[in-house]
Amino acid sequence: TMERELKGSERWAVLYVGSIGWTPNVVLPYEVESAMQRFGLSEMQAGWMSTIELLVLATIALWLSRRVSAVDKSRWALGAGLVAALSTAGALVASSLPLYLSCKMAAGAAVGVLIACCYGLAPYYRHPEKVFAQIGATMAVLFGAVMYLVPVVIAHAGPKGLELVLIALYAVGALGALRLPRSHAAMCDVTQSVAGPGVSGPRGVYLLLGAVAALFVSQTAALTFATSAGIARQLDAEQIGAVFTASMLAQLPAALLAGWLGNRFGFALPILAGLVGLVLSAIGMYELSTASWFIAGACLLNAGAMLANAYLIAALAKLDATGRSTATAGSITNYGMAFGPALAGVAVGVSGQLERAGWLCVGLLLLAALLVLLARGRGISEMVVPHTAG
Repeated sequence: TMERELKGSERWAVLYVGSIGWTPNVVLPYEVESAMQRFGLSEMQAGWMSTIELLVLATIALWLSRRVSAVDKSRWALGAGLVAALSTAGALVASSLPLYLSCKMAAGAAVGVLIACCYGLAPYYRHPEKVFAQIGATMAVLFGAVMYLVPVVIAHAGPKGLELVLIALYAVGALGALRLPRSHAAMCDVTQSVAGPGVSGPRGVYLLLGAVAALFVSQTAALTFATSAGIARQLDAEQIGAVFTASMLAQLPAALLAGWLGNRFGFALPILAGLVGLVLSAIGMYELSTASWFIAGACLLNAGAMLANAYLIAALAKLDATGRSTATAGSITNYGMAFGPALAGVAVGVSGQLERAGWLCVGLLLLAALLVLLARGRGISEMVVPHTAG
């Protein structure tokens, strides 16, 4: 087999580059506030600006995902890290909104390349579920520190403080890209199907990609009105901030659990366990009226998504050894994050009830579970039991 263990400096490079691909989503609240202060934008205008950046990111990741097996991921990631840092530096000094937005779109495109390269490496490693669990743990620590650091820098440097932090993150990512494996088509140039007799691998891929989309539309829909839901349960802004910090850190035990489980029980059961956790999260945050249930639901949100996503990516990696499907999942993740708030806004706006956001999430999660069960029912062996030992 061409699969290998992730270790040494390569390990830290993959974990870091994989983590900073989530930067635009994590710093979204600060980015909106910074744009509003610098250019006098309304909440709606700043929100649309961020949505455009996420859509550019997702579209570039989707474009590269079809070619990812044939590119030198180390070289592309290096270039993307440099472009992201330089574009963010342009946004830092931009004096006009069009120039600022152009720089942000360029940075979003560069991060899309980072996502495609990192997700495209999934089939390269023996235990992709463990790799993405470790990325989740790295994210929890890294962005826990970033979310603490950004307000401190802003307090000293003003609204442009966010860009200073982002430049440092992307510059380190460019250095890390030098240690990524130079994976290309010669390493994995065929689609490897683990489906049973008469079942095509790509068909299972489409089902699992649909589950990824439903998962992340649900997660961002749940986050959209989380602050409003917390206020409705008599939590103040400081308490809600503490809850979100705890929610990010809750990825750590979920990542440790995935690392311990590996593929000993197959992929379907951990995915379904993560989805059940997310259903409970949506109910706790939106359908139950006490602060304690809201806190418990919020803490389940990132943990459940991390667990389900790690095993969805692992299953895709086993179905398609070229890395195209896992890279596509990276772009679909960001499309989900871009459109989730819009769907939540429609659900709440039409009814005037926050609870509708919770039921929207539950419906999307049940759809994801159905797609996973359909993939399992089609005889995809890795979804049920390990295809290979270890």
